[in-house]
Amino acid sequence: MRSRYAAFALADVDYLIRTLHPEHPDAAVPHETLASSLRAACRTYKYTGLNVLEHRSEGDVATVVFFAKVFDKGRDLSFTEASSFERVDGKWRYRSGETLDRAAQGA
Repeated sequence: MRSRYAAFALADVDYLIRTLHPEHPDAAVPHETLASSLRAACRTYKYTGLNVLEHRSEGDVATVVFFAKVFDKGRDLSFTEASSFERVDGKWRYRSGETLDRAAQGA
């Protein structure tokens, strides 16, 4: 999780694409279309901090709950997410994420 957040902050689009789970919906998007969209997000938003709130794993499946500090031109877009990861060929891949209730934001 931390490496993907850092990839957003550093605009490492290739890493973000490479670490997607093959069954993630974005994996079906043409590479250049997805790369362009990710580059725009990396340019638009400022990623200023990550706080891992909870993590658990069982075998090849893991869940990470985190709070991400994200800003758009000074406007706070920070969020809390529960992300699912699955190990594929020995490497962790981002499978899905669910934004948690606003009450959980910034926990």
